[in-house]
Amino acid sequence: MYNCKTTTRTTKAEYNFLRDHFKFTYFQDCLKHGFNKSDEIMKILVEDKSYRSDFILGMQNYKYIDSLAKLTAKAIKKDSIKSLTTAHESAQGKKVFKKCLCDYNSKWLDSIATSRLK
Repeated sequence: MYNCKTTTRTTKAEYNFLRDHFKFTYFQDCLKHGFNKSDEIMKILVEDKSYRSDFILGMQNYKYIDSLAKLTAKAIKKDSIKSLTTAHESAQGKKVFKKCLCDYNSKWLDSIATSRLK
């Protein structure tokens, strides 16, 4: 007997790959927008082949991730401006890597990735 029903179950390994891909895409976009799409960061992101592959998450998720990264870049800029009056001179300015890496490791981004991939 043949079963024509398609399966939509995602294995734990496949889900973890998608979640990690979602998070890493966010990390890359966070760096890109955090550094204002500078020539230097764009060159690095093009050369780096850590995780990106074409549209594995679907275009809607890529747009969503990019919008989150743009919001984060705005927060980084705001914090940078605030640091000019509140932080010691050596600690003033943008903290792009710190913010993007903290977000990458956050439960906040885990929960977003989980909800978007369901």
